Amino acid sequence: MQLYIGATLNLVGAALRLISSVEGLTCSTVPKAAFYVALFGQALTAVAQPFSLYAPTTLAAVWFGPKERALATNFASVGKSLRRSASVIPSRYYYFALQPTLLALL
Repeated sequence: MQLYIGATLNLVGAALRLISSVEGLTCSTVPKAAFYVALFGQALTAVAQPFSLYAPTTLAAVWFGPKERALATNFASVGKSLRRSASVIPSRYYYFALQPTLLALL
């Protein structure tokens, strides 16, 4: 259940941050409305963080025996770090390779 709550909060927070960055979708009558929408989205993702931090220990407690829990927790924790590191690669590719090409097409 905790992963569903964390995933939902992350999804809503990321959607709010995305909406705040799109030109024309935020309220134009309120100054800095996009900033406040992005700030609220960031706050939601910060609230979701504790729900996903305990996922490796919960996984190890449910699926593995007492002798295997430490190793399973270690692998799951390292896996989270590797996923975060791997997510940097596409963003760098977009920034350095695709962005100039897309801007040239406009």
